[in-house]
Amino acid sequence: MGRASSFGGSPAGALPPSLLVCSNAIELVDVRTWLTLAALHPFALTSFRRYFDDCGGMSAIEERPLIYASNASMTFTPEDVPVYNSIASYDTLRKTLEDKLREYNESNAVMELVLFQQAMEHITRIARIIDLPRGNAMLVGVGGSGKQSLARLASYICGYEVYQISVSSTYGINDFKENLLGLYRKAGMKGTPITFLMTDNQIVKEGFLVYINDLLSTGYIADLFTPEDKEAFCNAVRNEVKASGQIDTVENCWDFFIDKVGAVGCKRVPHACGRLTAAGVWHMPVGVSGPLRR
Repeated sequence: MGRASSFGGSPAGALPPSLLVCSNAIELVDVRTWLTLAALHPFALTSFRRYFDDCGGMSAIEERPLIYASNASMTFTPEDVPVYNSIASYDTLRKTLEDKLREYNESNAVMELVLFQQAMEHITRIARIIDLPRGNAMLVGVGGSGKQSLARLASYICGYEVYQISVSSTYGINDFKENLLGLYRKAGMKGTPITFLMTDNQIVKEGFLVYINDLLSTGYIADLFTPEDKEAFCNAVRNEVKASGQIDTVENCWDFFIDKVGAVGCKRVPHACGRLTAAGVWHMPVGVSGPLRR
């Protein structure tokens, strides 16, 4: 996976000091953008000094690591809820991730990951994305660079089950729709947090993109549900609708179900996490989803 803190292929150490603070926020920057930032360097430096002195000055702004996380921060509220906080050092982050990787390997297929600095940074980014409401991500990099493995570990850290389709020579639209229905059943009816991990090689039919687009944008896929499916889903959330203070009409139950699966704030639905190799970039971007809420 590409290094986020590099501009146009230049190492982060080659950046002007005042621009280093931007490196964690900018994933990919082309040469023209890098030249523009370089030209603005004196202005940026003046602005940083003027408005960020109360943060401890430039030394505090440029301090590394510049990483924030919740599940990997190892700080919790009295209710044992992870707190979104800064990571004190790479050594602290490495120990946390190694412990999580050890736990993952005890109950899943073993992943032999080398947690070097860039890999750790990517794990925290993926975890931060899918831990947000409707948090979906597209991971871009050369084949074999560890995109799936990092997404799996990040999902495990967030407490999500990873789901992938199994493509065969006869796999088609109907098979894909059935797999998506299974995701909705687990996320909406059973409340299982799921990360839907999909690669570009699994898009064997262009029609898949239509369903993925609906999945990521609204959570509602128009021709996916039969009347029987809708009735079953509505009945599954009827008590929850009543508990929320709403009248359990069909419309309210259906809206509640879709919100539960794909709306902001719902952690029980599938998130999407897409993986893309540099050699096979799609014209229509697809991403990785975790529980749909995300």
